[in-house]
Amino acid sequence: MEDVAKGVAIMTQTEYTITDKVLYYEDLENSILIDLLEKNMKELGPIPFIEEKFDYLKKLSETFPPRAQKRTVDFYQIPENEMHKGVHTGIVHQDELIYLPSDDAGNVSVRAPFGTFLVAVPPVGMPMHC
Repeated sequence: MEDVAKGVAIMTQTEYTITDKVLYYEDLENSILIDLLEKNMKELGPIPFIEEKFDYLKKLSETFPPRAQKRTVDFYQIPENEMHKGVHTGIVHQDELIYLPSDDAGNVSVRAPFGTFLVAVPPVGMPMHC
């Protein structure tokens, strides 16, 4: 970013000053905490959905572009037996997860034990970020 500011200053024949440097850290997950979270999630089992909610989510997923659900299932490697009416009802182990949504927890994670888990709320195929 400093090079960008310098380049803009040169192009516009102006001066610039950087007054604050903020460091942003990547998430530093605690593997012991992650294992404990996963163990507890397995013990609790899937979230109990009311059948009408599954029906609603299925109707919503039908409004997605063609193949959106298949792309998501393939991307997250979701087993067919963990799908119910367009909702993922299983657990994907941390090492198998190839994408984590962006967050701002990195700075906290370097100062305190930190673990991440995701819960299926939208139907499979709905983008998490727009």
